[in-house]
Amino acid sequence: MVSYSHQRQLPHIKTTDYLVAVWLHPWVMERGADDVLYHQNGIVSECPRSNFFIVTNEKKLVTPSRNILKGITRKILLTLAISNGMVVEERDLSMKEISNATEAFITSSTKRLIPVREIDDVFSKPLNDGGITNQLYDLFLKKEKEIIAGH
Repeated sequence: MVSYSHQRQLPHIKTTDYLVAVWLHPWVMERGADDVLYHQNGIVSECPRSNFFIVTNEKKLVTPSRNILKGITRKILLTLAISNGMVVEERDLSMKEISNATEAFITSSTKRLIPVREIDDVFSKPLNDGGITNQLYDLFLKKEKEIIAGH
């Protein structure tokens, strides 16, 4: 993943305006990345079609709280984390904090939960460092199966 200074128009509303994401696509691919992480003045917001999370050294789950689309998958994941005893913080998240994170991942309705291995040169973790990410993914899949089964 690469970062880019940008704030989506009307971030609280789901729109189909992906002009910046489309415009950035060649730049993202040139850097060998799969997606872009938006930030403004060093404060992280979201990806063009995904919400962003980190896990801190203290095992806290942190996600941006403003200037984002508060997606359905994000909401379900936060509920699952809290109900399973995890400490969750919805707050401003700085690019600098990402460098100290132990894990990072994105969520969306179509992607579910995807671990992030690298963001610029700020965050780079081995793929097997995803204990909390894997736990949340398993909880999410279980909840998804319950919803599909009608429970």
